[in-house]
Amino acid sequence: MEGDAVTLRCRNRTTSSNLTADFYKDGVLMRSSAAAQMNIHSVFKAHEGRYKCSISGSGGSAESWMMVRADSAILDVPVLPVMEGDAATLRCRGRMISSDFKADFFKDDVFVGSGFTAEMTIRNVSKSDEGFYKCRVSGGGESPRRHLAVT
Repeated sequence: MEGDAVTLRCRNRTTSSNLTADFYKDGVLMRSSAAAQMNIHSVFKAHEGRYKCSISGSGGSAESWMMVRADSAILDVPVLPVMEGDAATLRCRGRMISSDFKADFFKDDVFVGSGFTAEMTIRNVSKSDEGFYKCRVSGGGESPRRHLAVT
């Protein structure tokens, strides 16, 4: 998200960690680093693009796309599958969203509820709660869809 700090690291499994790495964005050399990392203290939309790194004698990494979202919402869902019968809390966050902000939550693009603390708890989760969720906050945007898995 715009304004966040990002660290890109280049690692090699076969040699020491004190290596000089070259970092590229969209095929253009951006920086060489003896610490094999590149810090961006405050990202903005212009940082979005394809990144890769290269260590001399080891070849280059695969390219990775870095997307920078501006004033958008982010939905936090449990990373691991939730057990049936347990509770799952979904949180809508972002730089423009305070903890006492009302957020609307959607499952598979259908409205399922609102939370006045920018969060919603699903109690007694069942398999039917599994799906893709997103949140929307007035003035804060809409989050990308995130999958909630249930086992």
